[in-house]
Amino acid sequence: MRLPFPTRISVQKTLIFAIVVLIAQLLEKTDPIFSGLFFVYIILSVLAFNLAGGFSRASGSYVFWFALLTCIVGGLWKVVLGEPGDSNLTAPSVTLATYVVGMAMIIVSLFVSHKATRNTGGFSTLLHADDINLGLASLGCLLADVFAFYSLHFLPGGSGTLNSIIVQENVFLPLAILLGTVYTIRRSGGRRSVNVVTAIASVAMFTFGLISYSKQAMFTPFVCWLVAAASQRYRLRPGQLLLLAGFSVYSVMILSPLSQVARAIVPDNFDRGQRLELSIDLLSHPLRLRATYTGMIGADVPGQVLPVFARSYFDTPQGLLDRLTIIKSDDRLVNYTLQGHTDGYQRFIYYFINWIPHFILPNKESFAPPGGIAAGNYYAHETGGFLAPEDFTTGISFSPTAEAFHMEGWVGILLLGPIAWILLFTTVDLICGDLRRSPFGLIAAVAFAHVAPESLLGGLVQFVWTGNIAIIIAIAFCAYFAPVLGALLAGSSDSPRPSSGAANLAPTSGS
Repeated sequence: MRLPFPTRISVQKTLIFAIVVLIAQLLEKTDPIFSGLFFVYIILSVLAFNLAGGFSRASGSYVFWFALLTCIVGGLWKVVLGEPGDSNLTAPSVTLATYVVGMAMIIVSLFVSHKATRNTGGFSTLLHADDINLGLASLGCLLADVFAFYSLHFLPGGSGTLNSIIVQENVFLPLAILLGTVYTIRRSGGRRSVNVVTAIASVAMFTFGLISYSKQAMFTPFVCWLVAAASQRYRLRPGQLLLLAGFSVYSVMILSPLSQVARAIVPDNFDRGQRLELSIDLLSHPLRLRATYTGMIGADVPGQVLPVFARSYFDTPQGLLDRLTIIKSDDRLVNYTLQGHTDGYQRFIYYFINWIPHFILPNKESFAPPGGIAAGNYYAHETGGFLAPEDFTTGISFSPTAEAFHMEGWVGILLLGPIAWILLFTTVDLICGDLRRSPFGLIAAVAFAHVAPESLLGGLVQFVWTGNIAIIIAIAFCAYFAPVLGALLAGSSDSPRPSSGAANLAPTSGS
């Protein structure tokens, strides 16, 4: 089986699939309006994906993740569970309608952005970065991440400092996995996809996830490998399929609960070593971990139906799948907005003011609305039920459409959404180019797995600035410095920049 990396999805097949889902939802007593909107959302999502160029463009990867993780994954899983699609929501049809209108605005934004990005080769083409030795570049990125990590211990911290810039712009570890995977597949003729560098980078990122109890950090190495392997149409063997299936089950049953349980019980004074020991202890006792997890969320008996107030989008705990849909959180914010509470334009304007560095505008926080840039935390306190009253640090995720609706209702989605999406699609497609030819743009495809469905409008505006700068820095670093660093460590006599089309001959150990 070859991993798919489609540039187009059949509209005819999608129509048949959407009709089957519509019938299934109606049989499960889903509200007909909700089912009809879900049908329209699936069709619009495929049209937007095709218009963007599918996975050949960064904008296409944004559409894919946005559509899938706002409600499509959750809605389809509700069908499997036999639950009505609109259950456990307070304003289901309006919330789904915000997604439908948002996807329509994404299509409009793609039409506008394509006028500037059609046939662009990307920043890597300008710097001839696609011709470098990707094996040495991957090793160089791993070294760069090590340097960046240790520099944080010596540089002064705080907003606007060099320390803060490094934290925001450091994408070297996921880039090491992406470049190393592409390199290994190409060099081995598709027989292998993992080498020593990608293994070290993946373990390092996964370990950070265990220390910080971050699902995003734990799963990002897998997403990086999957995106890079799919871009090369990597052929999976039966043993690899079984391994992936096993990891998927383990992620749902163990890794996702680990994050929630560990965050709830870890003492504030634990250092990194103690936090890692706690994670290892929990992983070593999976039955105890599951029992603690189900007890925390009020489902001590497996399969027990939770009371409505304690449920996520599903009637019973679904582990990682609870994390792979944002509609429940959005529904709370949309319902709160329908009660007459809107946030206005000030926060959206401040997102752009926040682009200005502190050394130019040291008092930029004075322009901030209540809650500053921590909009998710502020909205969670507004709606209630998400956080403790004294918790002003935990971030709660909402989609860009939910925030746009909360700012100015439907006008927010029709006006503010396209502003953010046009800027985002235009810039990332100009910088990343064709993802099938240049592996550097894959960093955006990985980032959008998190940014697209749950970053609010603020995350999109911020990505236009810091996200794009990080990609540009990464491409420039790989074009001029990473292969040299990699060659120094590997002791390779190969040229760091082989001629175009040459095989990447950096010595690595494949696995």
